[in-house]
Amino acid sequence: MIDRSGKWHVCRGSLPTENLPEKSIDTPKPTARRVLNYQQDVTLPEIICYETLNDIQKDLKHVKYPWLVIPDIEQKLLIGKLSDSLDFTSKIIVDEKLCVTICWFGVQLPSTHFLYENNGRYLIKKRIQWLIKEIDKLNVCRGITEESLISFGSLPTGKQPKSTKKFYLHVSPKPVILNQCQTPIVYEQCVRSTSCDFLSKFDICKPCLKVESLLKQKQKRQQHTMNKPLSLNAPLHAVAKKKLMQAVKLGRAKQKALEEKITIIEVKIKNESVNLQSNIHKDLKQIIDENVQALDKDSFECLFWEEQLKAFNRNPLANRWHPMMIRFALYLHLRSPSAYQALRESKVIRLPCERTLRDYTNVVHPDVGFRKDTLDDIKLQSQKWNKEIQRYVVLSFDEMSIKDDLAFDSVSGELVGFANLGDNMNIFQSNRDSQLTERVASKVLVFMVNGIASPLKCSLAYFATRSCTGSMLFSLAWKAIGYLECYVGLKVIAIVSDKASANQSFYKMHPINKNGVSYKANNPFATDEKRDVFFFSDAPHLLKTLRNNLANSGSGLNTRFLWNNGYYLLWKHVSDCYDKDCIGQVRKLPKLTNEHISLNSYSVMRVNLAAQVMSSSVSKVMLAYSPLEAHETARFIGLVDKFFDCFNTRSLHEAEFERNPFVAPYVNCDDHRFNFLENTFLKYLGEWEESIKGRVLTSQLVTERKCSSQSRLIVE
Repeated sequence: MIDRSGKWHVCRGSLPTENLPEKSIDTPKPTARRVLNYQQDVTLPEIICYETLNDIQKDLKHVKYPWLVIPDIEQKLLIGKLSDSLDFTSKIIVDEKLCVTICWFGVQLPSTHFLYENNGRYLIKKRIQWLIKEIDKLNVCRGITEESLISFGSLPTGKQPKSTKKFYLHVSPKPVILNQCQTPIVYEQCVRSTSCDFLSKFDICKPCLKVESLLKQKQKRQQHTMNKPLSLNAPLHAVAKKKLMQAVKLGRAKQKALEEKITIIEVKIKNESVNLQSNIHKDLKQIIDENVQALDKDSFECLFWEEQLKAFNRNPLANRWHPMMIRFALYLHLRSPSAYQALRESKVIRLPCERTLRDYTNVVHPDVGFRKDTLDDIKLQSQKWNKEIQRYVVLSFDEMSIKDDLAFDSVSGELVGFANLGDNMNIFQSNRDSQLTERVASKVLVFMVNGIASPLKCSLAYFATRSCTGSMLFSLAWKAIGYLECYVGLKVIAIVSDKASANQSFYKMHPINKNGVSYKANNPFATDEKRDVFFFSDAPHLLKTLRNNLANSGSGLNTRFLWNNGYYLLWKHVSDCYDKDCIGQVRKLPKLTNEHISLNSYSVMRVNLAAQVMSSSVSKVMLAYSPLEAHETARFIGLVDKFFDCFNTRSLHEAEFERNPFVAPYVNCDDHRFNFLENTFLKYLGEWEESIKGRVLTSQLVTERKCSSQSRLIVE
């Protein structure tokens, strides 16, 4: 800028414009592009070809053979294409409003046909010659002409099945050249889709192609069904005729083969058999009688042979069986009904029929609640006991799921299947049980009585429920104890159940000790002495619970990370030990299989799998061959094995055979296993709890717990 004195000064922020360096080579600038002037589209006037039917008729002089005008009495214009057999294959019908309808052998083309979509339905802007040329260029859809597939298109009379609504059988005249020697009309048939185009650019239209694929699949399924043998219980009215003929032919062939075998056996018997004389028959009978006389008369073998001799000499419908034979037959039938039936049909020995056994087993009709017949039967057995220790029993109960349904009892004439807790006990059912669907039982609560020093083992009562609660169990359990103590004369000293939530609620309704545990309650029905009833959890269920918690530690559901004494207790340690054991030539854990390691919804319920994993052999192998980080898991498995053995005493001599003192019978109060449970196992659990309480959760550990699983992780 220039000041008042005429001097130049540079303004702050301005750019210089004079004495600037120039380019060494000046490049010529391109010429400016010309401006394009876009001309708007000029709307052309609509071309109207026809306005009335007369205009179309005037234009029909340009139509050539084989297209002809067909006279019509109605105010319509008909144009048809004449075939060699003098039939009009295609027709064009134009009404007063110039609406076009195209037919092929009298069948109208579907409204979605591409001829209508391209040209429209009205002949206003389209000449009739143009439409005829397009029709001449098209091919007639051949449909499905395979003979094996045409049979599916023949529909029966009456209501059509759903599977045949997509296609139908179409019959049309076959194009022929007429002369004096040929018949005037020849027809051909095919299967078409209900949405067939009839006139198509290709040999077959798309809807018929889809139907052809559908029929081929149906034919394949039919052939597969035909190749399968006919089952014995198949309804004959629903079997195809070809299938029946095939089954009859196969049956005749089998019958012929069996008859040939029978003929061969009969000839062999006739030529090689030896007829027993009466003397030989007497000798055989004498041998059997001598063997029977040699047996002890009080033995079951002697009774069995005597009953067999009576049964063979009597009418089977008038035979009375000895009670011991009934018990023996019931034993065989309970083991295997099919084997029992096969033994009866062989006629080697004579046994009671299944109807007789059913009458004996159902002599007491089963019903919900405490039955007097059942209590009388238990009382009758207990009267035979001489020792007082034989009257001590254990009451156990469990709830199992059943199929919720109703059934008619022909004996009582009642509907069986509703939720029922016995007389005056249905008040415990929820208010929702007023509806019929809510009162149908889905579970059964069963009470059982087991003798401690007696062979007593029977079901006491059962109840139909939908969801059992602690209050229901409290009333039913003490009612069962009252019947056993006051009516039968037994002494209930323990109650055994699993760890269900309703059972835990039942235990908590009784007095709790200083440690917050309810393990016993006073028995008010014990009149001869002051006696308590102790509560026990079922040892197999406890074992499965411990195994499942370990299986979900870092694996499985991944709901927890067990930790103790600075080490994690993981299922991975057990699976790694199993994998290493499978590699070697001689296995150290031969009982373990993949079913023990990869658990599913069925294997978690099997006690033998849990007992074989949580065993001392697995613990010893892990301590010997697994790394140091797995030793805490091995120690836990070893203690659980001893804990389970303490509650798994089954016989007097098992400890000698197994060389395991933990399965020996309890004979005194100073048994070493009480010391193990109190000073070793419980101490281990207490130290584990203290170790968890004193554990410091670092930020790295918290991050590890959050990232290990999406579910909530429990550190126990």
